[in-house]
Amino acid sequence: MHAEELFREIRNELKKNYPEEEAKHLALLLLEDKYGIDIMAILKQSSLEGVDLQKVHQDIKELQQYTPVQHITQKVQFCGLYFKTDARALIPRPETEEIVQNIIETIKGTEKEGFYLLDVGTGSGCMAITLAKNFPQALVYALDISEDALVLAKENAAYHKVNNIEWIVGDILSNRQISAIPKLDFLMSNPPYITKSEKNLMHENVLSWEPHTALFVNDNEPLLFYKAIIALRKKLLKSNAKIFFEINERFGNELIRLLELQQFKDVLLKKDFRGKNRFIKATYSP
Repeated sequence: MHAEELFREIRNELKKNYPEEEAKHLALLLLEDKYGIDIMAILKQSSLEGVDLQKVHQDIKELQQYTPVQHITQKVQFCGLYFKTDARALIPRPETEEIVQNIIETIKGTEKEGFYLLDVGTGSGCMAITLAKNFPQALVYALDISEDALVLAKENAAYHKVNNIEWIVGDILSNRQISAIPKLDFLMSNPPYITKSEKNLMHENVLSWEPHTALFVNDNEPLLFYKAIIALRKKLLKSNAKIFFEINERFGNELIRLLELQQFKDVLLKKDFRGKNRFIKATYSP
């Protein structure tokens, strides 16, 4: 069997459960990230060597049961780096890469020699680790309520040989452990922002496999985590500190008004690559 034949077989099997383009994408991810068969090998119809086809077919069955492909490959690419991912934390999304790139560009524009940064709800640590790796002169704080998620994040930090991160088990809603954090130059957060009424719009491979505490908020409190972070602005932020949020597109304007009422200026709402209002950047100006 050639690589191209195996790719077609996986794609055709997955088309029974997924739209055609998604089936193609999943097949490519599985072959490249788990079995090291890249697109060029497929195009050249390279012969398969050392590939356990029995395991491949087991992987196909798992995908047809809506197991996330990233849980099967046990890794995901984020901002050019590979991160271990499993059920302990939310799988890093392409949208979130955009906010990290925005932060990197902003920090480079400040030319700071040393600074403090906080990632609220760090999950797998992908945001914190990417920034710590890009800015070794920074001290990055990464907070999450889940001890299991932080164990995963530490594994990722060790893999990338990043040691300028302080890991904190804490709950932003109760201020637990916040006192250990110095005044910040930058704060970022991709908190839970999907309302529970939006669950019916989500795919089974998200609902059945990813931690709901990292995804959902009650319909009557859609800005719960943003409000908690903003309420701590005097304790957490230096004057002119920058904050970056990933948001639910439905509540962008409401969050802008809240920020402007709470001493933030230059509030900017940006769209993601799908054209949805997804990011907010603002400057604390007491």
